Amino acid sequence: MNREEIILRYQLSEDLLDAYLALGFQENNREDLELWMTLKQIGFDQNEMKTYMLLSKQAERTQGCRLKMLQKQRVKLLDEIHRGQACLDKVDYLKHMLQKERQLGGVYGKNYDHRQFFDLAAIRK
Repeated sequence: MNREEIILRYQLSEDLLDAYLALGFQENNREDLELWMTLKQIGFDQNEMKTYMLLSKQAERTQGCRLKMLQKQRVKLLDEIHRGQACLDKVDYLKHMLQKERQLGGVYGKNYDHRQFFDLAAIRK
């Protein structure tokens, strides 16, 4: 594959491909290129990607360090999922309240204090 084909196939920016190549990895090494892209997809920043790839060259001696990096990213992703779930819960609640008031013929939110449901401290952040 040439450079343009790699950029298209893996949906890489030129900068990201250049960073990969600057580490000494080859364009035609599919396994390393796919690992590079996987790290990008799971949310590693470019420095974390470089660190992980360099550690992966050292194989078994760095497994513990790489596992710690992956665990840290996993926790970060789970936090994002939980924040997203909390937002979905709030949307569902507001939809429920709107539907309930619609059925009763009332005005949405007229007699309801939404502050009891929302974490105002989190909103202020």
